[in-house]
Amino acid sequence: RSEPPRLQLVQAAAEAQPYGAAARRASLASLASDTADANEDRHAALATSKASDRAGRFGICVICIDTLRDAVTLPCEHAYCRTCLDQLRRSGMTDACIARCPLCREPLPAGPEKAYDDGVRGYARLQSVFSRQATPAQAQGAEAAPEEAALAASAPPSLDLAAAAASDDAPPPPPPDSTPPPLATAPPSSWSSLSDVHKAELREIRRVLEEASEGGHQAAAGVLGEMYFFGHGVDVDWGMAFNLYKLSADRGSATACQNVGVSYRDGEGVEANDVKAVAYFRLAADLGAADGLDCLGYMYESGRGVDGPDLQMAMELYAKAARQGDGLGQFHYGLLLREIGGKVQVAQARIMFERASAQGLPEAMVAYGHMCETGEGCPEKSKDHRRAFQLYHKAAKLGFPSAHLCCGKAYMTGKGVSSSYDLAHASLQIAARHGVVGAAHALRQLEINARISPMTGRKEIRRSALVRGMGFD
Repeated sequence: RSEPPRLQLVQAAAEAQPYGAAARRASLASLASDTADANEDRHAALATSKASDRAGRFGICVICIDTLRDAVTLPCEHAYCRTCLDQLRRSGMTDACIARCPLCREPLPAGPEKAYDDGVRGYARLQSVFSRQATPAQAQGAEAAPEEAALAASAPPSLDLAAAAASDDAPPPPPPDSTPPPLATAPPSSWSSLSDVHKAELREIRRVLEEASEGGHQAAAGVLGEMYFFGHGVDVDWGMAFNLYKLSADRGSATACQNVGVSYRDGEGVEANDVKAVAYFRLAADLGAADGLDCLGYMYESGRGVDGPDLQMAMELYAKAARQGDGLGQFHYGLLLREIGGKVQVAQARIMFERASAQGLPEAMVAYGHMCETGEGCPEKSKDHRRAFQLYHKAAKLGFPSAHLCCGKAYMTGKGVSSSYDLAHASLQIAARHGVVGAAHALRQLEINARISPMTGRKEIRRSALVRGMGFD
């Protein structure tokens, strides 16, 4: 049982004594004064304690138990490191868990992390809306239309694109180009086709991301940089995009470091500087970006920004990126393995191409299709023309020019798909317009081996030419 307060005890004792009223009044006045002083001392101590909490327990963040770094003071007047506070907010982003101040349990105010998440979710949703309005091939130049038109207008209704032809020999398509991984580009005008409602949403998304960036969010400026680079909702401005990438990179964003490196490598928005590109690629790799390892491997392979070409270092970097699941890293690692030429290395290259193809990389689809077509890297050396054509066709739909050449040859020879003059001609024309090596020669071979069908009056490929392999064997 708790004891009654001291003041109540004194008052009870004074009432029990019928004598000495003056003395009792003096005693009560003295006790009231002492109690007031004690209350003042207690409030002062509480204020001092709160001030200590405001400073993070004498400059210590109670979350990381370390010195305050980039301190943020909450409305409850408790201070924490900005990174610790961001992690605390992320832990309470679900409905079942609300992030609260560790000291007073007050709910945390919405910070830049929530604004960033809202902005990125809205941006991703608008990108999905745009992808439904324009196919990937159209986004890369609208070059799939001739083939699709030929499919609709010229192909016979009974054409079975998946029908496999029994054949042993396959025309070897040209190996895919080993080019540096470029920063993808999209037509700025494509976003002008969005509705007014979507444009208003895009403006709100940009405002929210700007708010998150001003609040110090690590990656918000990088997303804004992508919007300026691609012209999504704003005019294309590579200089502004580079500045935003640089701001996000300075805050420690691995993706932004990667984009800064690409800007320096390709001279987009800033003067080209291979040495700085290598430095930022290395920084991105240290921060955990697998594509940074891939780009750094390309710099070592080509000898840009380093002391000279170093294939051994390039292979190690590609292998590390491949182990982390990076599609381009798997593709470039496979190219080097196939170049070595050993039986084990070629089999590993086939696996790398297959994994990169599963991630939607068109150049890997062409490389994997070539190995399926020739049986290269397969223990039984078995050829799979149907699978090869499926890979080529998928890569062509993604707008990869070399894939159109491979599809055209497949339509010409009837290996992996039913032969068709119209589809072969449309595919080869697309490849020729893009300057793919061998496309013009294939078009000439197609014309040489074509004839007018007496049944339909259309051009078709001679059966004798199909038996000979159209001169590509």
